[in-house]
Amino acid sequence: MADTHDITPPGQWKAGAKALHTFQQAAYAAGKSGKAQGRPFSSLKDICKTIKDNSPGTGLSHSETWLPLGTDHAVLRVTLHHESGERICSELPVDITQKNRSGSREQAQGSAMTYARRYLLLGIYGLANDDEDDDGEATTGATQVSAPVKTPSPPSKPVTVPEPQSVVISDADLSEDEKALCLAIVKDPDTGATVKQQFMAKFYPSAEKLFKNMITSKEHKAFLDEAQIAAIAAAGGVPF
Repeated sequence: MADTHDITPPGQWKAGAKALHTFQQAAYAAGKSGKAQGRPFSSLKDICKTIKDNSPGTGLSHSETWLPLGTDHAVLRVTLHHESGERICSELPVDITQKNRSGSREQAQGSAMTYARRYLLLGIYGLANDDEDDDGEATTGATQVSAPVKTPSPPSKPVTVPEPQSVVISDADLSEDEKALCLAIVKDPDTGATVKQQFMAKFYPSAEKLFKNMITSKEHKAFLDEAQIAAIAAAGGVPF
């Protein structure tokens, strides 16, 4: 079966690791043209420029994708590609409601998404960062005003990411019949567990459970079909 995994198996990030080492010898930190509360920080433009200026000849490139989870959250995935076909990725869930931020909802969402992109790119390329945590306020246009604290705030409650309820609609979406076939594959009593594990590792490595509306595209169906055939063959059966 052809290797179509988004995440290189452990121990197989070899040519990519060598290329990343070369990149890090040339760049260890991004520039700082941004300003937050009078202090400089690395803007998204600074980070992208650092990557662009130091990646030629390394064979490295990256892509960014967003997976909506309900209406209030989304997961950002940054994938670092190498020309050899190897790739690794890093993910971060983002609260896109930003109810406590100033400005419009759209501005606050854009700020949160930009903030997430900056830190995932810094991390996956291994670029140093000594910014303060409050530099994210720079993209919201908010101005902090110091005020005396009368009473301590109660501890923050952990954010529970809701079960996925909506997906991005595209031309690659599955029909209802195709979705039913995909669900039958992952629920198959003989091969379903193996196929489901492979599917989660490829498309949702940070998720703990697989919900039916997480299977949405032709790519998902093609992977499940191929994985089921391989699982049947591995078990000594005859693929249909």
